[in-house]
Amino acid sequence: MDGQRTRAEVSAPPEGCTVLSIAVTGGDVWVATDTGLWRGSADGWQLPTVPPGLALVSAIVRAGAAEDPGGVLLAAGLAGGIQYSVDGGQRWYEAWVDEITSSVTCFVASPRFAIDRMVLAGTERDGVLRSTDGGRHWRLANFGLTGYTILALAAPPCWGRREEVFAATDEGVYHSPNGGRAWQRADAGLDAVAQTLAVSPQFAADSTVHAGCEEQGLYRSTDAGRSWHLCSAGLRNVNCVWIAPDDPQLFVAGTGDGTILRSSDGGAEWECAWIGTDAVLALAASGSSLYAGLYQGGLLMSGDCGHTWQPSVVGRMAARSESKGEQ
Repeated sequence: MDGQRTRAEVSAPPEGCTVLSIAVTGGDVWVATDTGLWRGSADGWQLPTVPPGLALVSAIVRAGAAEDPGGVLLAAGLAGGIQYSVDGGQRWYEAWVDEITSSVTCFVASPRFAIDRMVLAGTERDGVLRSTDGGRHWRLANFGLTGYTILALAAPPCWGRREEVFAATDEGVYHSPNGGRAWQRADAGLDAVAQTLAVSPQFAADSTVHAGCEEQGLYRSTDAGRSWHLCSAGLRNVNCVWIAPDDPQLFVAGTGDGTILRSSDGGAEWECAWIGTDAVLALAASGSSLYAGLYQGGLLMSGDCGHTWQPSVVGRMAARSESKGEQ
């Protein structure tokens, strides 16, 4: 029999793990945790075989559109280094990285990745790394930066005349008009350290960027980062923000206090959708499902755009594995 399928039980991401980053690849969800790199699909969760450098994972991203066969998975180890996969995570290769000593904290891929193969990586204390060959080689791109602890990177869903990218650092927010080649300060009126950035899905028309901060809540810029104003004073300790790609008024925010909040009017009013004890560190969407990564609390999932939440998996799940059968 060709392609015989067997069932094998595998553990789900353990409840006590810390989820630092989430990436979506078609029907799969990749979760970067302090217990390793997990892969979730309709068949369950797996802890796939990965290089030793990904035993503890700090960040992951899928570069390229979902329908792009040339898309690349990029993952960074907590101890440093970057690995890339060009076959959906089946095989991983170590990238060449400029001489740095800190680990990668975040990634952002060019919206034109299929053409320019450009990806940026933020580091813990060495600034920004830039790759123009799909993540195989990385060099520092810090011209104009004075803060080298990169807390977040963000880019619009498409580029116009300018290749705009934003970086949140421990010293302020920076803007690059040329795909991360050079940076300039862009935080006038932003009176707090930004921990996360979210670019409007209609950025080409509205030039809007949001910054989530620890003390002051959520700030908004409507001029591509030139000036900022506080738009959600009621929020505190915002670690991550997700904006629905088909509805720029629908926001979901995760906080360091363990709550997930939802707004349907662009951040003016918020409703509490989840109250927990574990800080919410990451948000990502896969189709109609929204995922939230927790500090020492595993993974939550919402199937209704953030209205309600529950642990993504309870106990153990059956996952399908492929093995060769008899001819």
